Amino acid sequence: MAEVAPIRTPAEDLARIREVLKPAVSDLATTLGVSRQSVYNWLNGEPVADENAVKLQDLAQAADVLDHEGLKINASLLKRKFANGRTLLQVAQAGESARHAALQLVHIHKQEAAQRERMALRFANRRKTAPSADFDLPSASDDA
Repeated sequence: MAEVAPIRTPAEDLARIREVLKPAVSDLATTLGVSRQSVYNWLNGEPVADENAVKLQDLAQAADVLDHEGLKINASLLKRKFANGRTLLQVAQAGESARHAALQLVHIHKQEAAQRERMALRFANRRKTAPSADFDLPSASDDA
């Protein structure tokens, strides 16, 4: 059965975005095309215009997707370019679906995790080389 997105107020969507994605207020303001003061006003309970409420809802759904999939959200994930060379917030800023971009990011993350696991298994039995061998320097135990 398909999961139904929770119905939240714009203030609850904003709280969810801040809880999961942890964007800087200035980054969030840029993404939504508003001033930082507008974001602070919304945080203090002032009403949100319908067009901004739609963007907040989409970003909150993206946050839900990333949280549900267990992706560790940090600054580098928010700055990662993946959707035609754009970050998640840049996709939202362009008026495209942040939720769809989050699903794409989850897919990429799963592929990379599987690839890392395959590589770890492939090299698990490989003999470790001395750290100095990486630099073509004689090891400390070599007789000169």
